[in-house]
Amino acid sequence: MNRKTQQIIHFVVSTFLLLIPAFYNGYPLVFADTGQYVLSSVDLIPPSTSPMGYIFFVRIFAWNESLWIVIFAQAAIVNFLIYKTVKILILHNRHLYHFAIVAFLSIFTGASWYSSQIMPDIFAPILVLSIFVFLNYHKSLWMNIGLILILIITCISHFTYLYTCFLTSFVFFVFLFYNRKKIPMPKIIINKLIGIFLIVVSSYYFTPTYNYLHGNDFNSSKIKHVLLMAKLVENGVAKEFLDNNCHENRYCLCDYKDNLPTNPPAFVWRAESPFFKTGGWSNSKLEYEEIISIVFSDPGYLSMFIYKGFISTIKLLTINELGSSFSEYRENSTIYNVIQKEMPHELNEFKNARQYNKKLSFTFINLFLNLFLVLSVIIIYFSFRKGFFKGNLELQSLIIVVISAVIFNAAISGSFSAIAPRYQSRISWLVILVALIILINYFSKFKTIFHAKK
Repeated sequence: MNRKTQQIIHFVVSTFLLLIPAFYNGYPLVFADTGQYVLSSVDLIPPSTSPMGYIFFVRIFAWNESLWIVIFAQAAIVNFLIYKTVKILILHNRHLYHFAIVAFLSIFTGASWYSSQIMPDIFAPILVLSIFVFLNYHKSLWMNIGLILILIITCISHFTYLYTCFLTSFVFFVFLFYNRKKIPMPKIIINKLIGIFLIVVSSYYFTPTYNYLHGNDFNSSKIKHVLLMAKLVENGVAKEFLDNNCHENRYCLCDYKDNLPTNPPAFVWRAESPFFKTGGWSNSKLEYEEIISIVFSDPGYLSMFIYKGFISTIKLLTINELGSSFSEYRENSTIYNVIQKEMPHELNEFKNARQYNKKLSFTFINLFLNLFLVLSVIIIYFSFRKGFFKGNLELQSLIIVVISAVIFNAAISGSFSAIAPRYQSRISWLVILVALIILINYFSKFKTIFHAKK
């Protein structure tokens, strides 16, 4: 067997490791929003709730034929990026260490679960690894073009990813600038940072442009006012505002200020929510936009929002459980109806899956996931204290990019969306990846010193 064949087998097998949950489930995993992504991929008409990036991705790989192809593509991208990360940071036995790392992450973290799910959640870690590889690997023009395409798809898949991409890249630039006397700033890295900035800017304007070309207003989301109001309801800012401004009863929400839901999904989706009693999707915009405008322009309300956002960030950083995004979705759910209409040949697979029949358990994996996350943070901390990273620009780059992205992901999601475990568990496994690479480098260095003395 020649080397090329061995490499192909290695890549395919390691990719399948990231699909273990899908094979165990009997079908790609789904979420409440999966149906909308798949449905929109058929006609490419922009939905009111989501940007188009992941919709394009599903369209490219599914083509109304099979969702299995979509998750295989996701797993292949994740696997490829992990391999390139290993190749940059580990000098010896790269294939062995890469396979071991992928196997470990597949069994004990959310890497394989989100790779196996039809949702853009997996593009959170894909974004982070793409930034790292793009900034540290310069040998292949075609690979850099591929990474640029991945970054574009990711940035137009979710606004959290867009802002995380910009902020993480900015932190990396500050790191290079601060250490410019110790670490030279290669021109190619500066050019690539500029390239990322251009991707962010173009992605920011892509969604409103696409919406406008399809007959909508030039804006990023038709329901942005609803989502922001839902967050203000959750963090208590809306209640504070209404208590102070309902003496004239000029807002419809005043009638419900003492019975507001406790979380965004309850506010947006439950039929008995005040949202549907105050105009719903069509007639709430003027009132909600006025309240939002006052909140973000008033120093008192704004400082309360920032404080609540900080608390939400801390909470989200400590919530890493799997399971909440893998509930069952049965008959009459959006995804059931979409599969029945667009992919009827896969309907029986979907109905026989463990997820559909409430036979998935996450007790074991959540126990080990949180244990390894704590151990990983300890490993990274003590490695920093001992100066293990000194002189290793690539390893420092990985740590800066991963830690920054994990924090920004929690800050943006916690401040503007909801405190949902999936927002952090989709990306937190990168911390474990960093710790594994540190351990491998440490033992390789120890082994070299031991053999030299011997």
